[in-house]
Amino acid sequence: MGKRGLTHTLNKEKILRILSDHPKWEQKDKLPFGQETKVGDRSQIANQIFPPDLEGASVLDIGCAEGFFCFEAKRRNAGRVVGIDIDKERLGEAIKLSRALSADIEFLECDISNVEELGTFDYVLCLDVLHLVEDPIHFIYKLIHLTGRKLILEIADLRLRRRKRVIVCGRLY
Repeated sequence: MGKRGLTHTLNKEKILRILSDHPKWEQKDKLPFGQETKVGDRSQIANQIFPPDLEGASVLDIGCAEGFFCFEAKRRNAGRVVGIDIDKERLGEAIKLSRALSADIEFLECDISNVEELGTFDYVLCLDVLHLVEDPIHFIYKLIHLTGRKLILEIADLRLRRRKRVIVCGRLY
């Protein structure tokens, strides 16, 4: 397993450079020296998904964007954390942040059709992605088989342009 929690090795000047190089963040992340990415805050959702201490649990975030939920899992002492997305630019920003925070997170450019090759995870997050999948029911079955403890689905309501949340809790047998 990698490091628990998050630390950093960069100075304030380098953190500020990372922020200025990418002014349009999708998700809000806390950074060293009181800095943060300047967008919508999803920390309340993270509090609904994760317990305060993940105690080494594994986490897969499908469609991770810049990795907010991956970083939040590491802040809460997760073990293996994997974030996947098909957007190279967003993944590049996630990787920059993971280096800045010395976070042991795997960020992969990966199509979700073969997501089962990544193995099983205690927590699987699939937030605002299902509307992009050709066969969502089949994909949900794949996700169920990947999940050890908790599967979290966030479903976009494309007519109303807002998100609706469904949380599937408990152990899957």
